[in-house]
Amino acid sequence: ASSSTPAASPPVTPTRMHIVECQVDVARSEEFRHYASRVETEAGLQQIGQVSVDFAPSYQKLHWHFLRVWRDGKARDVLEPAAIQVLRQEENAERFLYHGRMTALVLLHDIRVGDVVEWAYTITGQNPVFGGRFSTRFVCTSSVPMDRIYYRVIGAPGSRLQIATLGEFQTVHQQAEVNGCVEHTW
Repeated sequence: ASSSTPAASPPVTPTRMHIVECQVDVARSEEFRHYASRVETEAGLQQIGQVSVDFAPSYQKLHWHFLRVWRDGKARDVLEPAAIQVLRQEENAERFLYHGRMTALVLLHDIRVGDVVEWAYTITGQNPVFGGRFSTRFVCTSSVPMDRIYYRVIGAPGSRLQIATLGEFQTVHQQAEVNGCVEHTW
């Protein structure tokens, strides 16, 4: 008789990211972000029960495209302007250091295990401290499982982007010229 041990099932995380998408247009100083996260466990209800976006209103504008909850294949729009709370993030106020960043926060109600929360927004504007220079970082690894990650950067006309990969995560990088601008996708 042979004894076989059942294969260990992968650990269940509270949430699972179905979509992580970021598209940056350097010339227009725009960054579009799109996420979809599925609630896997009761603990995930607390994690995904609030959606927040950080921005600096002194030089950035935040535009929400949508916030919806998917249940049983049907979407329910839950983005109501009156429900968006804008909170100041001054972590160093006790030392009189203020950076002026804000958090737009939406608390979600009637979220259940199995629901998918999907949201998208664009932030327009660049910190003037950088004098027109651009830099960003894309994260490709996380403790939360991610099904689809898509990053796109459209460089400004006549500019050259320098790209570095850190870590062992292997991405598929493509580069093309589109309307006189170099476009990078991962």
